[in-house]
Amino acid sequence: MRPHRSGLKFTNGRSVKVSEVDTLPITVERLQEHLRVDGDSDYLESLIRVAANYAAEYMQRSLVETTRERQWDLYDWTPQLRREHVARNPLTLTYPPVKSVDRVVAYLSDGSEVELTEYTADIAADPGRVLLHEATVGREIASIAVEYTAGYEDVPKVIEQGILMHAAYLYEYRGECDGSEAGRRSGAHGMYDSYKVALI
Repeated sequence: MRPHRSGLKFTNGRSVKVSEVDTLPITVERLQEHLRVDGDSDYLESLIRVAANYAAEYMQRSLVETTRERQWDLYDWTPQLRREHVARNPLTLTYPPVKSVDRVVAYLSDGSEVELTEYTADIAADPGRVLLHEATVGREIASIAVEYTAGYEDVPKVIEQGILMHAAYLYEYRGECDGSEAGRRSGAHGMYDSYKVALI
């Protein structure tokens, strides 16, 4: 595996979250209003974070702005990945919605890198994708990586409602169930199902 410059490591074709997400999709005040309680701000914030992380993973979506990178390495095509092969296959970007494609780079087998600039980024698609224009015949590469920014400008109200339901359930039944069980029991799944991304 190629070490990422931030110290993270890639697995084959996996989308890696690069940035730490501090923004919450709903406010503590909104959860307090939903629960009709005052105080407990720090605890409620932690419940929102648990519910939001669960929602993001369940739907395979970026709820708030997040920098991500996805890599395709030589194990995707054998014996070697070649740029001409990838050019015939759109590169699908996980955890939509994609706001921008920031960088596309090929890592050569000798350890050097080449930034690719000839591509089409279809960020209107859900999930987004990149189609490379350049195809250098016979040039073996170790991997291709796409850096991109994903997340909603405004989280859909249905998803917000699911997070509220999930966080409220965790609050009302604290200590009786974990985050995954609360996600099912609270009815949040019903809010999320229409936004769930098929496995890519």
